Amino acid sequence: MAAVLDRQRTFTDDDVRIQSMPIGFCGLPETSPDVSTADSLSANFDPDMRTCLRAGAVVAVMLALQLAGSSQAAGPAGDAEQDGTRIEEAKALLEGTFELDEWNVGGKALRPPQVEGRFSIHDGVILFMTTRHDGSTVESIHGWGVYSITADGWSYGYRHLETVRGPADGPLARVPNANPLSPTLLKLQWDGPKLIVIGRGTDRREYTRESFVSAIGSAGDFRRWRRVQGAGSRRDSPVSRD
Repeated sequence: MAAVLDRQRTFTDDDVRIQSMPIGFCGLPETSPDVSTADSLSANFDPDMRTCLRAGAVVAVMLALQLAGSSQAAGPAGDAEQDGTRIEEAKALLEGTFELDEWNVGGKALRPPQVEGRFSIHDGVILFMTTRHDGSTVESIHGWGVYSITADGWSYGYRHLETVRGPADGPLARVPNANPLSPTLLKLQWDGPKLIVIGRGTDRREYTRESFVSAIGSAGDFRRWRRVQGAGSRRDSPVSRD
């Protein structure tokens, strides 16, 4: 920007004087002539006409320099501001407390009370809990972890994750995760008002202000979660479903 200003200051007093002359001074339309046209025609006109054409050329050059400087100064700041706005918009959709509305496994749709769950994302901490009882199998998963949301995407990992599973009429086996899961970076993409989250393999999630759907596991399996706290929720806090 400093270089642009220095170049603007090199114009002479005569340049400044002729800039103040209206383009219509010598009968030309009130528009700036093309610089090359002005140079080729000026020899055939009287001194006043040549002065008028020169004025148009100087004005055109100065306007081009000013526009270039403004673009260079505003570009990076505008991009940073836009990135910050998009991150806040992503947080508004990703963060909150969600209640499991539907769990589709193997083409079979399970709903409460066959399945129940909570997914809480607040202040850098994730809490996750689901239970599933389809008549033949009982499964319960619970865990907690940490997350961050940046311009690069949504990164989170579980510090503790445990599964309890077994037949509905038999003993249940506890399957703890002894080692913390490494953080996973999920990409964030916008599709209009929807936020698309893309992870590893079949991991894909679509967020709106009211809910999100996660496709995790076998092809065709998904969970549908309804927001009960946070952006777009109709309740201030989650309540248990009878």
